Amino acid sequence: MRLALSKDEQIQKLESLLAAALATIEQQAIRISELEKEVARLSVKKSSNNSSLPPSMDLSRKNQSLRCSSGRPKGGQIGHKGYHLPLKEHADTVINLSPDFCKECGEDLRYVPEVMAGRRQVVDIPVVKPMYTEYRQFLKVCPCCQKQQSGQYPKDVTNHIQYGRNVQSMVVYNWVSQFLPFERLKQWFSDIFNLSLSKGTLENIIRKASRLAQPSYEQIQQRLLSSPCIGADETGMKVNKKKEWIWVWQTPSLTFLRCSPNRGSATIDALFPNGFMQSILISDRWRAQLGTSAAGHQLCLAHLLRDLNFIIEVEPICNTATKIKEVLQKGINHKRLYPETQKDDENCINIEREMDRVLNDMIDESQFPLTVKIQKSLLLYRNHVFEFLYNANVPFENNASERSIRMVKVKQKISGCFKSLQQDFCVLKSVIDTEIKNQQSAMKTIQSLFLIPTR
Repeated sequence: MRLALSKDEQIQKLESLLAAALATIEQQAIRISELEKEVARLSVKKSSNNSSLPPSMDLSRKNQSLRCSSGRPKGGQIGHKGYHLPLKEHADTVINLSPDFCKECGEDLRYVPEVMAGRRQVVDIPVVKPMYTEYRQFLKVCPCCQKQQSGQYPKDVTNHIQYGRNVQSMVVYNWVSQFLPFERLKQWFSDIFNLSLSKGTLENIIRKASRLAQPSYEQIQQRLLSSPCIGADETGMKVNKKKEWIWVWQTPSLTFLRCSPNRGSATIDALFPNGFMQSILISDRWRAQLGTSAAGHQLCLAHLLRDLNFIIEVEPICNTATKIKEVLQKGINHKRLYPETQKDDENCINIEREMDRVLNDMIDESQFPLTVKIQKSLLLYRNHVFEFLYNANVPFENNASERSIRMVKVKQKISGCFKSLQQDFCVLKSVIDTEIKNQQSAMKTIQSLFLIPTR
C-alpha cells in the first residue's frame, strides 16, 4: 500500500506544476502577442494611400490623395476665366435665314432690306469615305534613240494597291495612343470608313512605323545620357502569358520605354552600360535602379510617404514612422519655398540632423518589424533622401515616371496581354510621348514617320 506524500513532497510537486503552468502561460502570452500583431497587420488593408497599389484597386472610392487640403472652396476660384466653344470667324458654309413674307399680314418681304440679327454655328464632320488615287504608268519611245521610257511611280507607291499615309497613321494612333486592340481597330475602320483591314495588315503597319521610328528612338536613348535629372521606373506585364517588364527612363522632354524579360540590373547594363554619369537618377528603393552608376540618386518620397502611412496604421504604438514622415514633409515644404539651396543652409542642416536622429533611434525589432525594416532601408540609402534640396532640377517624387508607365497598364487593361509587338509599342510610344512633351501633336508626329523615305 502506497504511503501518503509528506507535506514537503506535496509542496515540491505543486511548485513543479506551478512552474510548468507559468511556462505554458508565458509561451501562450508570446503567441497571443504574435497573433495580435498579425491581426493588426491584416486589419490594415493596403490601398493607394499607404502602398504602391493603383487607385483602381482601392476597395473604397474615397479620395486617397496624399495632398493636404488647401482650405479653398471646391470648384472654380474667384477670378478664374471661363472658356466656351468659340464661333468661327469665317464659316465653311453659310445659310442665310430671311423671312419671305409677314406672318401677321402676309406682305411680301423678299425685296425689303434686311439686317442681320444674330448667328449660330453647328460644328460637324462630313461623312468620311475612302479616296482612291490611281497612278497610271505610260510608256513612250524616244524618236531620236528609239529607247523606251516609262513614267516613274512615287517612291512610296510600291504595290498594285496599298493603304496611304493617313490610313497607316490612324492605325498607329489608335493602337498606340488610344490603346485599341486589333479586333476593335478592325471594327472601327469598317464602321467609320467602310475599309476592311485584316489583323495581318494592321500588324505590318505597326512594324513598318516602328522601323521608321527606330532612329528617333535611338536618339532619345542617347539624349538621356546628357540630361541633368532622369526618372526611372518599371512595371510588370504579360507577354504570351509570361511575365516581362516595361522599363521607363524619362525627363521633362524625353520618354524612353523598353520591354525586357529581366527586372534586374542586366537590362540597365545592356541599355546604359556606363550608367548616367551626368544625371541625378530618381527611383524608388529598387536595388537595380539604386545600383546604377550616376552622378547622384534621389529616392521617390511619394513612395516613401505611402509606405510610412501603412507602417503608421499597422504599428501605431511606435512613433518613429510618424517622425520620419514629419521630417520628409519639412524637406518637401522647404523645396516648395526654395527650389534650390546650398549645403550649408541652416534649415537644410537642421532637416538632415533631425533625420539622422530619427534613423538612429533604438527600436525593438521583435515588436515593430516594419518600422525597423524601413529604418534600416533609409539608413542604407541615407545619402539619397534629400538630394532634391540642393538641385533645382531634381523633384522630390518620381510621379512623372509613373505617369509615363501607367499608359502601359492602361493598354494592357484594354487590350489584354501582348501576343507580340510589345517592343514596337515601346518604340512608338517613346517617340510619340517625347514629341507631345515638346508641344507636338501625336497625330502629326505619326504622319511624319510615313514621310520618311524607305529603302
